[in-house]
Amino acid sequence: MKSLNDFIGEQLFFIKPKLLKNYYELKLGDETIGYVEVKGFFKNKAYVKIFDKEFIFIQASFWRSILEIKELGKEISFASYNSKLFKDYGFIDLPMGESLKVSYSFFNSNYDLRNSLGEILIQYSNKFPFKTRTDVSIEKKSQILEKYPWVIFIPFFVKLERSKNSRVI
Repeated sequence: MKSLNDFIGEQLFFIKPKLLKNYYELKLGDETIGYVEVKGFFKNKAYVKIFDKEFIFIQASFWRSILEIKELGKEISFASYNSKLFKDYGFIDLPMGESLKVSYSFFNSNYDLRNSLGEILIQYSNKFPFKTRTDVSIEKKSQILEKYPWVIFIPFFVKLERSKNSRVI
């Protein structure tokens, strides 16, 4: 079975294939590895598929910054993402007490996913602010990436939410 560790050194990227849909694909060249589709009345749910496994990310309330992660079809969340208001980082709390840190740079142009030792596991890069492509590189092999491949989508989805919420209308 494939894992994210198999893609170390490869240039992955998120792309939005259709302009008017909230649907993004994680690709390696022409091969689609997974996707995230944002749905819901307030666009507060994301349906994720990677390596034939499906998950759902739910922001239960507009006022709370907690994102719950569930397996599709299951009731109980098994992981969560939490960030503080006006902070440039957040934490993914995994089962068994494991935790990952997501750090964002100014204007969300570059961001990364770090393990508990502060080592960068995944690096994300937006070359231009209006470009619909985000480059992704897996920097370090990790057991967490093998057990929880959906973590590659959390920083990207949170960046989408932050961009949506920061627009001036």
